Amino acid sequence: MKKINVAELFVLELGQGFLVREVVGLDAPLTTSTVSLAHFSLESGRSFAAHTHRHSHEIYVGISGRAEISLNGETIEVAASDAVLFKPGDVHAGKAIGGEPYVYWAITTPAYHPDDHIAADNHGDSSVSPE
Repeated sequence: MKKINVAELFVLELGQGFLVREVVGLDAPLTTSTVSLAHFSLESGRSFAAHTHRHSHEIYVGISGRAEISLNGETIEVAASDAVLFKPGDVHAGKAIGGEPYVYWAITTPAYHPDDHIAADNHGDSSVSPE
């Protein structure tokens, strides 16, 4: 059995104000190919670009803050304790709103692999634009 402290993990900056700590996954401290678990923080007013996944299902579970999440052109507001499921091919993007960071867990199955991540093109979702 291996125990880790998420707060002590390496922080990867995916963009200005967009941080991730990978906890479980292919190259994570807790290694497996079946699932990924990552801790994300998105500063208020910052966005992540529309994208999709070829093979994986992804679930976001809010910890704190609020965000506008776009899923296949429909935008909803999410907050702490809200969960959203993205299936393979679902185009999704997000923007933190409300003056504080949107902090959430992302669970991906099978485990996240960069080859599975596809940036949305101009035909994809543009309702939440990246900054």
